[in-house]
Amino acid sequence: MSVLSVGVALSVGAALSPCHAQDAAAPTRDASPAQADGPAAADGPAAAKPAADAFVSAVRLLPENTGGYLRAVDLPSLRAAWNQTTLSNLRSDPAMQPFWDAQEATAQRQLEAGGLKVGLTLNDLYDVSSGEILIGWLSYPDPQRPYTVCLVTDIRGRRARADEALATLDENMKARQATRKDISHLDQTIRLYTLPKAPGQLKIEQIAITLDDERLMAADRDATLKLLLDTLATPPTSAPLADAPDHLAIWEQVGESEPAEVQWFVRPLAFARIMREIAGADRGQRVDIVKLLERQGFTAIHSTGGRVQVAEQNFDLLHHGFIYAPQDPDSKTRFKLAARMLDFPNTDATPLPSWIDTETSTCARLSWNMNDAFWAAETLVDDAFGSEIFRPTLEGIKEDVEGPQIDIPNNVIAHFDNELLHLTDNVNSDSDRTLVAVRLKNTATVAKAINKAMESEPDASRIEESPEHPIWKVVPNAEADFDDDSFGEFGFGDDFEDDIEEDQPKPLLEQWAITVIEDPSLGAPGGGYLIFSSHASQLVETVNRIRQQQPGQFAGQPDVQRVLQQILKLGGQQRSMANIDLTKRSWRIKYKLLREGTLRDSDSILGNLIRRAYERRQDDHEDPDLNASKLPPFAEIEPFLNPGGGFMQTEPDGWRLRNFLLK
Repeated sequence: MSVLSVGVALSVGAALSPCHAQDAAAPTRDASPAQADGPAAADGPAAAKPAADAFVSAVRLLPENTGGYLRAVDLPSLRAAWNQTTLSNLRSDPAMQPFWDAQEATAQRQLEAGGLKVGLTLNDLYDVSSGEILIGWLSYPDPQRPYTVCLVTDIRGRRARADEALATLDENMKARQATRKDISHLDQTIRLYTLPKAPGQLKIEQIAITLDDERLMAADRDATLKLLLDTLATPPTSAPLADAPDHLAIWEQVGESEPAEVQWFVRPLAFARIMREIAGADRGQRVDIVKLLERQGFTAIHSTGGRVQVAEQNFDLLHHGFIYAPQDPDSKTRFKLAARMLDFPNTDATPLPSWIDTETSTCARLSWNMNDAFWAAETLVDDAFGSEIFRPTLEGIKEDVEGPQIDIPNNVIAHFDNELLHLTDNVNSDSDRTLVAVRLKNTATVAKAINKAMESEPDASRIEESPEHPIWKVVPNAEADFDDDSFGEFGFGDDFEDDIEEDQPKPLLEQWAITVIEDPSLGAPGGGYLIFSSHASQLVETVNRIRQQQPGQFAGQPDVQRVLQQILKLGGQQRSMANIDLTKRSWRIKYKLLREGTLRDSDSILGNLIRRAYERRQDDHEDPDLNASKLPPFAEIEPFLNPGGGFMQTEPDGWRLRNFLLK
């Protein structure tokens, strides 16, 4: 599991952990004759069509134009399972209360950022839900708001609680000066709340909600609820999502009848388009990335999905997922155009490189046909720029007498050896460090090309004088490449110069370092690595270990061995990717900086991304900062953070994913 996965788990766990006195014990489902068989008897995500008198899963209500959904199969059971995880033990210590309060607030914000603004809190949903709960993201034919988000939850046996929640919602809507209109549809009342527009707001914000004795349904427009009610009352005229070929394929791969607490399904490009609209991103004159990917063959990835088991045997979390990308029947190759970059061959599990530092916090190893991927990117680049620039640019770099004159395809890319390593550590007190190593077949040729390029790079300087393996440090020059009078003589004023400066994005890294080094331990003459790092110090330390053949101790650590053994037990002897996350380390600095309120200012890629997000939100007069000063010291949560990992396998119809967080 990645750091992000653990963060999501903690956010969800905040909502699942006891928050009220009445919920202190492990939750049990309210007795109800309609629920005698329990939620598992209803149907799975791709189950056969239910009998007329069976409880219909919310999945079967979703139309074919659904971009994705997230489903808790049985919320009370999920709550009970969560209470058996190691992470849930954090809740038992009163000192952790600020931590969980912060996580609960984060989870609420994440749902709202995902478009789920239905006036109900996470605690409301837990109180009213007696079984399944589903959030769905759908496309919608509205140019102003081409999406809709809905929530459907089983409330059998909890109708009284649901009525109380809606009464509270009604009071909250009045306090927010929302207008209410009741709409009758199929003998059911839909409450439609319309919120007043904020200054400059273009989209009308609405909350539509309805309930009966079995379900509570909410959405951001009444038309969505009418569609769900129509589907529930009569068979839809078109095939629902549950019967769509790509949906059926996902659950055939991961096992619809297998036990799971959480299930998810996403159509990547459709979902990306919905989330972009929810975020309200102003693309301006920039490239529409979703359309670009569609044109370049990435529609070959039909869908992705999976199931998550909670507190399963040796795991806090165990995920089984699949990315469905079948062979294109109209293509001789697996994929078309730039999608041909998705070439990740399976390889046998082999020992990790001995030079990986002992203090490494995350390690990912990817098998990737990078040579072919490089050339597959040609159509993507040309399409993005609207002209054929890929090959002319390469020729220019090779022939320009004022440039480095290096042959990138033949002297660099051709010598890549299909293996990429990505490592992070945080040995410094205020930053995360990132290192990427590409395995090479011919180190000498690549080293000559890289050194020649760096010698002509004005922002680069050598930081080590080893003639065999020079290390280059690059500090991007923030100043423009022209003097103050450059534009004046052409009649452009200061305003134009200001616009140019505003259009220049700040570099993602304030500095970086690069080198090429031969590694005798590979056992192949001329074999080695092209290594890039976000911090020169990390690269120097790595190069010294390789030069001196001084092994680190990462692979031999007990937690790393636990993860590697579980990967093999889950079937990962052959895989195209494997990753290890030592969460006690990967969380250490981030948590410290978050607690101090300085994460945004840290010297790391994450810190830079947060700064960019903060600047954008400042333009919207929003402050994303979380007051984390009351969080307990990291030492108090460290014992509950266990290692995780996972792997990916390439298969004829896509890629299988297995991820886990150990107990």
